[in-house]
Amino acid sequence: MNKVLVCLTLSSLLLSFNSFAEDEDTSVVVDSYSSAPHITNNPALQDKNAIDDPTISSDAFSDKSTVKGAVDFQTAYEHMTAKKPDMVAAFYYLDKAAKQNYCSAYGYIGMMLIDGIGTNQDYNQAFDYFTKGDKCNDFQSTFGLGLCYENGYGVKNNVEDAIRYYKKAADSNYAPAQFNLSMLLFSLDSGSEDALNYLKKAARNRYAPALDLFYHAIDENRRKQGTMETEPKDDDDE
Repeated sequence: MNKVLVCLTLSSLLLSFNSFAEDEDTSVVVDSYSSAPHITNNPALQDKNAIDDPTISSDAFSDKSTVKGAVDFQTAYEHMTAKKPDMVAAFYYLDKAAKQNYCSAYGYIGMMLIDGIGTNQDYNQAFDYFTKGDKCNDFQSTFGLGLCYENGYGVKNNVEDAIRYYKKAADSNYAPAQFNLSMLLFSLDSGSEDALNYLKKAARNRYAPALDLFYHAIDENRRKQGTMETEPKDDDDE
C-alpha cells in the first residue's frame, strides 16, 4: 500500500472515528489486534451450527474423489503449517486435491502461483485456478480474481471487475476481500463510506491488516484528544 493511500485511509478513519465508536467497543478492537486468528477459507465454516444441518447425510461423503481430495488437502495444510513448512510438498498435495475437483484447493494453488511459493510463478495459471474455484463458490478464489483484475495478473487490468469480484467475496463475509475492497474504494474516493463500512467488517472479523489500520487510527485519535486536553487555556476562556 503506498504512503498516499495510507494517509488518505487514516484521514478517513479519523474523520469517521466517532461513528465507529458509537456501535463498536474500541477496546475489543485494540485488544484483539495482536492476536487476530487465521481467517478460515470457507465462510460457511464460521457458522457453528452448520455441522448440525439435518439435510446433510452420509451420502454427501460417498464420492470417493471428494474424500480423497479432502485427505490430500489436509496433508497439504499440515505441510504448510508445520514448524518447518514444506511448501513444495504442500503444492504437490494441493494439486492432487484439485485434480479430484476439491474446490478449496483452487484458491490456495492460485495464491501460491501468484507469489511463486512452492512452485514457479505463473499468473496465467493462477487466473485459471481462481476461475475454477469461483465457479464452485470458493471465496478465496473469488477474492483471487479480484486480485488478478486489480493488478493485471494473467488478465488485463480492470478496476470494475476487481470491485465486482472483491464485492462478491466480501458480501459472503470473506475478510481479506472486505479489506482489499475497502482499500481499492479508498484509492478511488478517500471519503468513501462504502470503503469505511467494508473496512469495519474486516476489522470485526478480526482480520489483522484491518485491525492494524484501526489500531493506528484509534491511537492517533487518542493522542490528538490528549494533546487537546493538555493545551493551556487562553485567558479569555477563563
